[in-house]
Amino acid sequence: MNKEKDGEQTSVWLANASAGYVADYTGPPHGTTLATSDGGRTWNAPPDAAQPSGAVQTLDLASQGGTVLRAAHQNDPACSNTGDCGDEIQMATTGSDTWHTVLPPLSHSASYGQVVWQNDHVAYGAFLSAVVGPDSHIASFIYRSADAGKSWEPIPDPCDSRRGIAGRLATGPGDRLAVLCSGIDDSLYKFVATSTDNGKTWGAPRSLPEHGGITTAVALTGSTMIAVTKSTVWTSTDDGTSWQPVEALQADFSDSAFGLYGFNGSDIGEIVNHQGNTMWTTSDGGQNWSQLNVSAG
Repeated sequence: MNKEKDGEQTSVWLANASAGYVADYTGPPHGTTLATSDGGRTWNAPPDAAQPSGAVQTLDLASQGGTVLRAAHQNDPACSNTGDCGDEIQMATTGSDTWHTVLPPLSHSASYGQVVWQNDHVAYGAFLSAVVGPDSHIASFIYRSADAGKSWEPIPDPCDSRRGIAGRLATGPGDRLAVLCSGIDDSLYKFVATSTDNGKTWGAPRSLPEHGGITTAVALTGSTMIAVTKSTVWTSTDDGTSWQPVEALQADFSDSAFGLYGFNGSDIGEIVNHQGNTMWTTSDGGQNWSQLNVSAG
């Protein structure tokens, strides 16, 4: 969940009823993460918050069971001398403010990072970063862990086959994985690729819906792929070969999409509008939706 005030954003991740995290982007240091283990009554600043020179900027968090993974960027002014900076993945026990690096810092400048669980054992991480050097460019990097986040290995990037870069990841039941891809010279998500073997191999990239604006997120359910654009919700039952609009949502959904939540291996999830005061929930993989107003009284 993200909350924004005057252009400055704070992100909230809830692991369970007691444990959660808040990433404060109002800075400095930018992206400092606070942890709670008592349902939000008290918050503990991590050790790196007291050391601005080596502060860790949180890009994303994901929890599964008793483990939390963090996609982060290590900010170290001495990087050119130490090499101890860049995008990385860290691990913590749920509710803890002590993090351990499990994917060492990469020599990239983070602009986006994501971590997502497939199940209790398999997780993925993705970074979109600037590669600095004679041939400076934007590149994407995808990693997989098969031992609950303890170790990581790179996996093929399906977006690179069409000179694209990877954006959002989505996991589904079994070994299904999807990734949104965009063109290197265009920030709009343009196509999606899916895998049925944990990212070892990928099917041919498929075009995203052409109407409704930018595709901001996808989700995988038991038999359906769901895509959200700025003004339309779409479903596909053939891994993106064809798309159908969810007609029941169109009247209430115009120009208000924000993001998909839940899913990640189940048929239960929701869509939240840009204002954060209305959501649409589904428990059958997107076949039927119910609207819920969540405005504060």
